[in-house]
Amino acid sequence: MDDQPSELAELAPREKPQGRSPEPGALPRVAVRRPPLRRLLLSLAAAAAVAAAVYFLARPGGQPNRARFIKVGPVPVGAATVMSGNMPVTISGLGTVTPLKTVTVQTRVDGQLMAVGFRQGQMVKKGQFLAQIDPRPFEVALEQAKAQLARDEAI
Repeated sequence: MDDQPSELAELAPREKPQGRSPEPGALPRVAVRRPPLRRLLLSLAAAAAVAAAVYFLARPGGQPNRARFIKVGPVPVGAATVMSGNMPVTISGLGTVTPLKTVTVQTRVDGQLMAVGFRQGQMVKKGQFLAQIDPRPFEVALEQAKAQLARDEAI
């Protein structure tokens, strides 16, 4: 058994690293080798960033136009007289108008409208005339009821 190397001998460190001695309790530094694809991608990303910076800084429109800051001379100005008056203010926009209160007006009876005493959206008050229904069908029904009553009393 002494002829064969033991597993412990293979795991023991073969050489001490040169340079600084490791601190007590510190793990030995191991060089990590990155895969070639990752190294290639990192170098391509760095090259793309440099190319983008060169493109944006070197193009003609990349720097501010200095010609607009140069004084070109007097600017023409119009003058008007001051006057007092109303200024029309118009605001246009989309929206929905909702009332604070809504009321549904219903009649107690059905019939044809003969007259309406208000306009749509107009404010109304309690007791105000709103609408008139055609009274003729109700007059006919009243006469029939009176005739039925007279007939029942005669028997």
